[in-house]
Amino acid sequence: MSKLKLGISRNVEGGLSRRTGSFTKKFLAVTGSTALIVGGASSVLIGASAASATTLVSASYTVGSKVTAVTYSQSSTTGGASSVNTLGFTATDGVAAGSAITLTLTSGTAGVAPFSGAGPSSVIITSGGNSVVVSTADIVYTAATNLVTASTLAVTLPTGFSVASGASVTLQFTATNTLPGASTTFTPSVTTVNDPVVTSGTSYTLSVPASTAITTSLSNSLNGASANLTIGNMYLYNSAAQTASFPSSSSNTGTLKLTYPNGTLPTSASAYAVSYTNPNTNVATTVPAADYSVTGGNASPALIAISGTQIPNGDVVSITVTGVINPSTGSSVQPSITASDTSTNGSNWVVASSPTGTGVTVNPLSLGSPTSVSGLTITPASTAAAATTSYTFNFKATSALTASDSVNVTLASGTTVSNTSAFVVDNTTGTTLTAATVTPGTGTATNTGTVAITGTVNAGDNVSITLLGVTNPSTGGADSGSVSTTTDSVAVSASYTIAAPTSTTLSPVVSLSSSAAGVTSTYTITNIVSAAAYAKGSTTGQIDLYFTTGTGLPLAPSDYTITDLTNSSGSGAPATVTADTTIANYSGVDLTVANPIAQNDQLKIVISGVINPSGGTYTAQFAGVNAASQAVSAFPSAGMSYPNGAFVQSGSQIDVIAGGYGFGIPSASVYSQIAANDAATVVDGSFPTATAPRAGTLIQVAGSAGIWVVGTDGKLYQFSTPAQFLGDGYSPNQVVTVPSAGGLTVGTGTPPSAATTMADGSVQNFGGTFYVFDGGQAFGIPNLADANSIIAATGATPIVGSGSAPMAGTIANGSVLEVLGSTNVYVTSGGTAYLATGTNLTTNGYTTMYAVPVPSLGSMPTM
Repeated sequence: MSKLKLGISRNVEGGLSRRTGSFTKKFLAVTGSTALIVGGASSVLIGASAASATTLVSASYTVGSKVTAVTYSQSSTTGGASSVNTLGFTATDGVAAGSAITLTLTSGTAGVAPFSGAGPSSVIITSGGNSVVVSTADIVYTAATNLVTASTLAVTLPTGFSVASGASVTLQFTATNTLPGASTTFTPSVTTVNDPVVTSGTSYTLSVPASTAITTSLSNSLNGASANLTIGNMYLYNSAAQTASFPSSSSNTGTLKLTYPNGTLPTSASAYAVSYTNPNTNVATTVPAADYSVTGGNASPALIAISGTQIPNGDVVSITVTGVINPSTGSSVQPSITASDTSTNGSNWVVASSPTGTGVTVNPLSLGSPTSVSGLTITPASTAAAATTSYTFNFKATSALTASDSVNVTLASGTTVSNTSAFVVDNTTGTTLTAATVTPGTGTATNTGTVAITGTVNAGDNVSITLLGVTNPSTGGADSGSVSTTTDSVAVSASYTIAAPTSTTLSPVVSLSSSAAGVTSTYTITNIVSAAAYAKGSTTGQIDLYFTTGTGLPLAPSDYTITDLTNSSGSGAPATVTADTTIANYSGVDLTVANPIAQNDQLKIVISGVINPSGGTYTAQFAGVNAASQAVSAFPSAGMSYPNGAFVQSGSQIDVIAGGYGFGIPSASVYSQIAANDAATVVDGSFPTATAPRAGTLIQVAGSAGIWVVGTDGKLYQFSTPAQFLGDGYSPNQVVTVPSAGGLTVGTGTPPSAATTMADGSVQNFGGTFYVFDGGQAFGIPNLADANSIIAATGATPIVGSGSAPMAGTIANGSVLEVLGSTNVYVTSGGTAYLATGTNLTTNGYTTMYAVPVPSLGSMPTM
């Protein structure tokens, strides 16, 4: 085996290599010292005196780990601007969920923070291809204050999100840059729990924004108008000695002098409000009313004297003045404002648009001559005197309207605006504004209203406003109304006509609860008025009733009820009832009243327990009463009476009506689908306010096969089979096609029968007497032939009625009736049946598709 030999070099100088020895000789020659070098790089210098020794400083070294590759960028470095901030770094040892990443921004100027307000409200962290949004609860922003130079932003990683060792990390957030008094540099640095050694990135500088004019605004820019003036973006700067506040001390008074050339300023201090906002925190403070006073005003400058409050230097000042009067002429006005205080340098204050006292221009304000809307038309849905209806105002807006504006309407004297809602539609853009509130006038101005605008209307747009719940004057004739707006303040008028009321004499009507010969029945007498004033306690008959011989009239006062429809205090059973045989071939009674009744009061007399005579057609005679007269109103529009199948439009919205309830049609295509089987024309009007259709209303949703009925609880119930539908007594002719369920609740269980809901077109048997129903009212069918005709026309299967035979009631508005044996068609409104003539039906939005055949109108008043 070869042995390892240790060779000794022949070129050894004192145990050192030739290279080292030569270096040592040269070193000693230069220093003049005797040295011994031991151990190479970590050598110890020996031989020189302590006073003359040279200290060597090593390169820096790190104890603990740190992040690397720190970057920081901003989308804007302008002071006061909103900026997207992006921090990037590599996490050497990773970051666990629940641990924090801390960004420190050190300012070159003590007490200046990088962000205004509370800093960012959320931070997006991205690492390893995954991102998470950190909410406010896990973000802690500490702003530099006073002499502190650094601000920190600590972001805690949420549960379930962590950063791997060696992974790249990005934090991104939006914040508003602080507004520094001068350009300020910030240096970012990053630490984490696992990488605690501070690592800095490249510094950035926030700049002071370029000076801009002091901002001004007017709530109304018309010449001579009352308006609110706001002046903002103002800084108070003392050019001689920059002070910490305005006024410069608590013992001084600061005065802001406001001038409004050729206009008028209010004199009351309550019309002025002064506030100041810290640009670093965005916190606004209002100067308390107790700390300022106002002198001057009117046509002179207003002096706002502030004491007790000191506005900090660098804060943004705003002044709002309520109720200035604009100059009556001119195309613009330029307010001016100056500042001073009672200190030594008090005259050197500058009102500026930057914190350094530059850019002192106040923006001028444009003014314009008052304008008016154009093309105004005013259309009442009903022109009947005293009718409650809707009015549509159509006009072109000369000037734009915003959500803070309003439209003022005035109608003819005697009109009452009482509702608090309206529909507002911008016809040019096709936009329906959200429901607008209406403030009716008070006192003698009940014919006026103010409509609040809830959106934007462009200048030149055509606008429609439908005002609901308006009551027409009680007298007719040519009338006019007017419209003005906040921005078109000159009122413009338009004419319309209210139909003068007329009256007609109504024949007295006798209605029988049962028309069968020889049976006991209840007789109801209507369309009568008292012929004289009747006093209580008369000893002679005041009202005389005569019926054909053979009619059995009771003599007990309790069988008679006199209802005074004009004044309820006159109602009650008569004091006495006596037999009267003075008219041949008639059985009669004389009634004396128990309560006073005024002359011409409208009356209704009901007699119970009358025995019918033998079969035949008869008339009754009366004394002490006259035939009633009734005001004749214009034919009612479907836009106010809401018949089945009507299309009612308000603005751009169309509803189809079923059971007095409006089902909104969402689109033109759905309207076409419904209109294909509904012959009604579209009419303008207001939408019904009913919260559910009448009980017994039948609907079918367009495009579906199911048929539903509205129960007495307002809920929808579906029929399972055609046999169930017909067996429950419903008329197939009364099913209305609608676009949807209209927000109604679906009930559970079996659908109610027509006997329960008194459905339109149902035929019901009460003890052998048949009735047909429409609008909740029962019409007695006198004979089998009429019954067969009505059953054939309605398609309804007769059913047994529920309870006792129905009494006459008030029929629902919008009921359409066809009288058997004639061509007469009537529509109902307010309990009156209006005869349709010519094109009254079609032009007013009715269709005979849902008409119900009746044997007669009974005691219903007719027009």
